[in-house]
Amino acid sequence: MAKTKDNKLNVHVDKLDFTVQVPEDMVTLVWKNCCSLILFLRQYLTLFKYSKGHGGYRLGFKIPIGLYAVESKEVGAKHLYMQVAPYSPKKAFLRITLNGHPYNAGDLYECHRWLHILAPDIDAAQHVTVTRIDFAVDGKTPLSKLAFTLIGARSSCRVFGPDGEPQTLYAGNPKSDVQLCCYTKEDEDITRAELRVRPNIKASLLQAKIKEMDLPSRLKCYDLTTLQKQSLNPWLLHCVRDVGLTTVLRILKDNKSELSYFKKMLEVAELEYFDNKELGKILETLVQRHSQIWFGDFSTVSDKARQDIKARQKPFETTWPRGMESVQDQFKANGQKLFGKPKFE
Repeated sequence: MAKTKDNKLNVHVDKLDFTVQVPEDMVTLVWKNCCSLILFLRQYLTLFKYSKGHGGYRLGFKIPIGLYAVESKEVGAKHLYMQVAPYSPKKAFLRITLNGHPYNAGDLYECHRWLHILAPDIDAAQHVTVTRIDFAVDGKTPLSKLAFTLIGARSSCRVFGPDGEPQTLYAGNPKSDVQLCCYTKEDEDITRAELRVRPNIKASLLQAKIKEMDLPSRLKCYDLTTLQKQSLNPWLLHCVRDVGLTTVLRILKDNKSELSYFKKMLEVAELEYFDNKELGKILETLVQRHSQIWFGDFSTVSDKARQDIKARQKPFETTWPRGMESVQDQFKANGQKLFGKPKFE
């Protein structure tokens, strides 16, 4: 098995999506807190309003993570994206997303504090469900020279750009427990293999679930240049390029002799794109670090960083409007319309 030149890959959590089930006796408090926060941070955050039929969601807003500055609204800035569903037909909940950035310990500490300011005394082990976590594996080898596949996936496809060149590879469908998405980040000139995991599991069970899934052993990488040098049918090489290895292997499943020969050629072209054990440890560390959003062990965050974050959040904690009517009045005073008090059956 050959090795790539960029074995030291950059790995981070590119997206974390979870929901917080809000107990019925806390619904009004959480709704009021969210509305108060919007008022307090209205000059910094981006506000979205949804119709009543939008899956139960009434409000969506982005809380800038870090110093509150005008730059926080720029595309690419770190945000904690929250959607509030006080009209959910089952239970009222918050949907919270961290997206598109590596978040350090200080960022996660700030997210943890915002969560517990909005929904105080929430039992994370009981009420938090992780719906999605994406692991991004970045390398420098051009995607045009690589072929990825995801063991266990039943399909694959490619999305082509305006120039006719393949841009994005998908293996697995959007509803499967794991989906692979490979693409080139042009602005950074890196190749990203993104493992999109949908565990739909309680936060307290996430670490065990990710370890059980053994993601590193499911991600395989091959050198296309080496594969092209083998004595293969030209149409097979075109299929690998155009629809991905996963689909090619399914096409060949009824032709045992050709499938056997193709797998031997794959063995020759397989790359040690990363060390399985090392990647497994990195994923375990990342999950453990991000789990602190719910469980709150931030011993690695310096005292100064804690003080800075608390200082930014303190004005909201001490000045928020206490009554729903007060919140509505302030929204009207600012020329905005706030949805009414949520009703529950």
